[in-house]
Amino acid sequence: MEMKEVKPKNCAVCGEEFKPFRSTQRVCGTSCAISLGKTNIQKQNAKAWRKEKKIRKEKLKTHKDYLNDLQKVFNEFIRVRDKGKPCVSCGCMVNGNGHASHFFFGGKSSEC
Repeated sequence: MEMKEVKPKNCAVCGEEFKPFRSTQRVCGTSCAISLGKTNIQKQNAKAWRKEKKIRKEKLKTHKDYLNDLQKVFNEFIRVRDKGKPCVSCGCMVNGNGHASHFFFGGKSSEC
């Protein structure tokens, strides 16, 4: 059985070309491996912090925040329900994104 010759790769950290011992090797040496490991740990910590921050923000929601979320969902429902129909207050056809009508608007005035 003939062994394939290992093709040179570029180091994931410093970018220098090297011949890997294994096909899965990504770095040229121990210093680059340590640097890559620290970078991966930092990325994992940042991801964990984003997840924790999202949970914390959800716990701090006020009544008004929930109402704003509900308004967005309701407006989307109205847009889907009334797609292709004219505006209920002026009768003009709405092109593109549309709106949830300006007959009873949710705080922002819109024009056809």
